[in-house]
Amino acid sequence: MNPAIVWTALAWPARELKSCMADVPKPKQEHRYYLLPGMGRSNRRHRLRVLRWSIVAGIIFSAIFGVLLYFTSLR
Repeated sequence: MNPAIVWTALAWPARELKSCMADVPKPKQEHRYYLLPGMGRSNRRHRLRVLRWSIVAGIIFSAIFGVLLYFTSLR
């Protein structure tokens, strides 16, 4: 027997099965959205409050440091 004929005969059902199964739509998974710890609304508010206070503290510190540098440069 010719090996090419045997291979074609063995591979033919697998190709048919794949092409047949390609037409069947896969079940769509639900879009699931899970919040991990620290991703909630309260944590967002907390981070925003910390950000605001850190900006205020940075402005105050830089103003004090600028005044300090100004007075040391006068001498």
